[in-house]
Amino acid sequence: MEPDYCVRNTENVFRKLGPVSLVIGKFVPGLQTLAPPMSGLTGVGFLAFLLLDTLGALLWAATFIGLGMVFHSEAEEILRAAAEFGLLAGILVCAVILGYFAYKFFVRQQFLRSLRMRKLSPLEVNDRLERGHQMHIIDIRHDYDLRALPFILPNAFRVPMEAIEEYAAEIPLDSDVLLCCN
Repeated sequence: MEPDYCVRNTENVFRKLGPVSLVIGKFVPGLQTLAPPMSGLTGVGFLAFLLLDTLGALLWAATFIGLGMVFHSEAEEILRAAAEFGLLAGILVCAVILGYFAYKFFVRQQFLRSLRMRKLSPLEVNDRLERGHQMHIIDIRHDYDLRALPFILPNAFRVPMEAIEEYAAEIPLDSDVLLCCN
């Protein structure tokens, strides 16, 4: 999964769960990072935020303390076995971690190469519009992004990214298409 995809999924989870995502967010990578700012954007009150975030932190800590109490003897066995292998175990773990990051870097570079397209600055868009250039402008920002910055370019059509496939048949083929996003 790519970071952009993960961020959008996290926003969708927050939209479904609302402030409760502060509680379960401690257990879900990505959600714990976006839940606090999303709470602020959606107007969660300070006391509600404090209560839910504290409850989430307590549940998270209690979960791992409980797991440690239940499985402490197994953890000691694993550490004892790792100590026997010593340097070899450390090198093996480091090699696996480095291999994973190299793989993720390679996949990310391929993904970015596949997305390369012409990007226009706001000044370039303005110049083209002033010269009468035919351009079909589609604003695909998420509702949260639109609320944070509630401005749409002149002559732009507002189509949520989730509905872009339904709208595709209406896009004229005789003009350039400009997708506006963050």
